[in-house]
Amino acid sequence: MKLNKLYIACGVLFLGTATLSGCSDDEAYDVDGSNNNLIYVDQSVAKVTECTVYHTPVGSFGDITANVKARLQYASADSITISAAPDTTMVSEYNKEYNGVATTVPADVLAAIQLEKTGISAGANVASEPLKVTIPAEACARLTEPEYVVPLRLTAVKEGSLDTDRPVVASEEMGVYYVAIHTTNDMVYLAGSNSAKSSIVRTPVGVFGEVKADYNVSLHFALDSDVKVSATVDNSLVDAYNTENGKNYKSLPANVAGALEVTAATVAAGSQGAQLHVELPTELGQTLTEAGYVAPLRLVAEYANGTKVTLDSQVAYLVVTTEESLIQDNPTALLGTAVSDISAWKCISAVNYNKDELKLSTWKFSQFNIDNASFVVDFGAVHKVGAFKLSCSPGKSFRFYLSEDNANWVDLGDVNGKGTYRESWSSQWYVLYGAVNARYVKVEQTLDPNHWGWSYGNYGWGASYVSTTWGLTFVD
Repeated sequence: MKLNKLYIACGVLFLGTATLSGCSDDEAYDVDGSNNNLIYVDQSVAKVTECTVYHTPVGSFGDITANVKARLQYASADSITISAAPDTTMVSEYNKEYNGVATTVPADVLAAIQLEKTGISAGANVASEPLKVTIPAEACARLTEPEYVVPLRLTAVKEGSLDTDRPVVASEEMGVYYVAIHTTNDMVYLAGSNSAKSSIVRTPVGVFGEVKADYNVSLHFALDSDVKVSATVDNSLVDAYNTENGKNYKSLPANVAGALEVTAATVAAGSQGAQLHVELPTELGQTLTEAGYVAPLRLVAEYANGTKVTLDSQVAYLVVTTEESLIQDNPTALLGTAVSDISAWKCISAVNYNKDELKLSTWKFSQFNIDNASFVVDFGAVHKVGAFKLSCSPGKSFRFYLSEDNANWVDLGDVNGKGTYRESWSSQWYVLYGAVNARYVKVEQTLDPNHWGWSYGNYGWGASYVSTTWGLTFVD
């Protein structure tokens, strides 16, 4: 029985081989039976060009141009001329494939389409230049629906008549290209970031910080007249902002939002960019107490004829945060003078330091491979402290505290995210918003016990790897 099955299988295999051989004897036909040489849109690039028409009170503007790359299935013995024609029956196919709601372009606009034909030379299978499709600018005003599409079906004509060559025919599926056209009233857009942040900082010595921001605005097309761009607060967008960004910001209080000063950006005729400035009076900004606020600013464009257009798609965001801190975010100057003479100072307690060896530079730890250290220093008198610094190779974090009585301490705060005033590459100061009265300083450090520098601590030249360099400025 097994032998009979083997003979049957071999017979089927032989028959199949003979059948395929019979098909391959006719070299003029493909396996699917078509003798056509297909012209098609290059599938290695997108087969849709997206264009936008901008409607404004002073005219409609747009650049509706597509460059279609075409290819031939097989190199032809003849040269080929390639063109295209609108095929509005494909609008529904476009909407289905791209989940769109595009409508057909009006007939008079279709009639205005300009085509620059291209060609494929004999012996080649790639068009020498893209097929250029253009809808003239003057036709833009007639496109008033939100979305259109122009399906273009390739056509081809042989420049020759070699009877032995394949007929050149546009591919039904791959010979269609789409020009998608969107319309909008938003000629103005935000160039760069649409969000700016300001901080209000509350400290024991006062409230610091200001609320102001700049936004770059641009036009999609240069106009022959000025455009003024302003903004209004739209608190209806606060919830959407919080959801999208994972925040819980509050709206600005009505009296604060109403006092926001907006300096309009004027985009001059012939140019495309300008800067919008917003600012709160300092005294109002410093009344804010919630952890965070956001003011959505919807842009408003005013054109030369006086018409104002609120821009639905263009919203800038002004974020204001408040915090308790003493340390400036981005200091530009040092507050006070660095202390160099510490002869009046005394270290009154220390952990993992020898308190009798108090130093500002390379104060070595008394033990190695430790995970923490701390010290308290008495200045001998009350001074006004304006800045501080600390560097330590095995250090992970540190914190400074100030006190007038060695009992009640002012925490200077977390330095993470704070900028420094760079006196030199090795001297970078954290600068306070205002000087703090103190007679005592306490420093607490977290260290990496596995840091590579510990292994060099017993060498004279390795002191910098197992020590702390620190400092203070006095504003006396």
